[in-house]
Amino acid sequence: GWIDASDDRVGISVIPVDMPLVSIGNTGIYRFEPERVPSEPIVYAHLSNTQWGTNFPQWLEGDFRFRIRLVPHVGDWRQGRVWTYEHASKTDSFPLASETARLPIITPGDIKVLAVRPRHDGQGMVVRLWDRLGIQRPAEVKVGGPVAAVWRCDLMEKPVERLEMQEVDDSEVGTGARAVFEVKPHAIETLLIEFAQDGGGTG
Repeated sequence: GWIDASDDRVGISVIPVDMPLVSIGNTGIYRFEPERVPSEPIVYAHLSNTQWGTNFPQWLEGDFRFRIRLVPHVGDWRQGRVWTYEHASKTDSFPLASETARLPIITPGDIKVLAVRPRHDGQGMVVRLWDRLGIQRPAEVKVGGPVAAVWRCDLMEKPVERLEMQEVDDSEVGTGARAVFEVKPHAIETLLIEFAQDGGGTG
């Protein structure tokens, strides 16, 4: 996650690298206040979640170091593409060989892939996506392989809408299919991708 402050000209983003939670104005992680409006321009980074002594017990001894990344940028957070810095902060410590780092699905940079896994109750692949921009618009996904169908699902992963597909053959996915769907601001979308069992093309 990250926090950004900007006007119509410049801004700065605060990206916690090693801590799980931040709050604005006060140490407000212990209770939820739906009507709260922060009044102080202070960002608190909670170095460890010690309320329950679970993932980082407060009685651990020793010295610890925590990192926060500050990213100045031109324009607002969308123009600054802040999410690219946040992503790099989380992944630059885990380099992968190029042949192992390629996913079978390609999305625009403003659509984040949250999860890719096999379908639990049948054939196919479930893909969870999140809109980073907060703007309603058409979004495109490209999938490599013998794609038979692409379904839009609810959050319980039940198919609700079959998306129209077009065949593709390019350098990103090789031979496969592309589908376009309407994404709502900051929406989490779930897609079910079914593949042809006989290795044929799109159907």
